[in-house]
Amino acid sequence: MFLKQYVGGMNRLARAFKQPEIDVEHLLPGQSDQIFYKLDSDMSPEALHMDGERPAHVAELLAASYTQVFEELKSMGYTPPKDIYHF
Repeated sequence: MFLKQYVGGMNRLARAFKQPEIDVEHLLPGQSDQIFYKLDSDMSPEALHMDGERPAHVAELLAASYTQVFEELKSMGYTPPKDIYHF
């Protein structure tokens, strides 16, 4: 559930820049890594807390939802790249 919403956000940005979209039901080679890397970036303290501008409780909720996306992707059989730092 969270994975589809998260990838939906990625797809909105992809459409804006005329880039290929990701179909969660039929991931192409490398697309799971693309999602893992985006999650890793979003979990960085700077992004998660918006350099101190985002309230801590909101950052905690976002971190929990990003963790659910990460776990959902793993439960589908995808392995995160070895250089993922924030999970």
